[in-house]
Order: sequence, then C-alpha cells, then structure tokens
Amino acid sequence: MTSVSGLEGWTEGLEIVLVGRPPSWNRAYRVAGKIIYMTREAKAWKEIVTYATQKALVTRPDFLPVDGKRIVIDIWAHLKRPMDADNLLKLTLDAVAAGLVVNDRWFIPRVWEMEFGAAEEYVRLVLSQEK
Repeated sequence: MTSVSGLEGWTEGLEIVLVGRPPSWNRAYRVAGKIIYMTREAKAWKEIVTYATQKALVTRPDFLPVDGKRIVIDIWAHLKRPMDADNLLKLTLDAVAAGLVVNDRWFIPRVWEMEFGAAEEYVRLVLSQEK
C-alpha cells in the first residue's frame, strides 16, 4: 500500500480497487427539457463502486464509518485516455458514500495520481477516518 502522510490520529486505510473507467460527466448525465437524468453507464458504475465499498468493509470490520467524522479519500487513477479529476470524483464519491452509508460532505478527496496511457484501467481508493 502506498504510504500517505499527514494522517496521524486517523484510522488505518480501507483500500478499494475499482477495475474499469468511470464515465465522464457528459456520458453520465442526459438532459431532457428541464430534467437531468443519469445514464445506464453511470448507474452501472455507481453500483460497481457501492458493491466494492461494501465488500471492502466486510474484509475490514475494524473500519467503522461514522457520519459526522471526516474521511480522507486518497485516489490514484490509471486510465487509457485523459479525464479531468472532477469527472472521476462525483459519481465515484457518491457511490462510496452509499456503500459506507454516510454523507459525502464529510469526504476530503486527495487525487495523488492521474496516469494516462495505462494498459489496464483502474482506480485505487484508500479511505482513512478521523478517530
């Protein structure tokens, strides 16, 4: 696991590895008149991330997320094609919040790497919560 500094007094990280590429903002939402709706591709990504988060929690019963405590989410993305970090974050963080059953307003995302040209696409998240 990549060491992340500045988290003394926080829980040890919960690691989640997501194989694939999140949809960009333009592919995640469509507009019909005044209604904005989520595409099937976006719904599928959110389901994958929510499930992966829940599965990671099962393997780490000592990581107990508490709504109201800050959660740092360190992010490393390895993608074939370029993508803005904010496109990566919205759907992914919403789904992590659903998997943890906490409000994502407590998240502090830190994008450490956005590698492009990767043969295999994946996003690695490491979550740490204040004690």
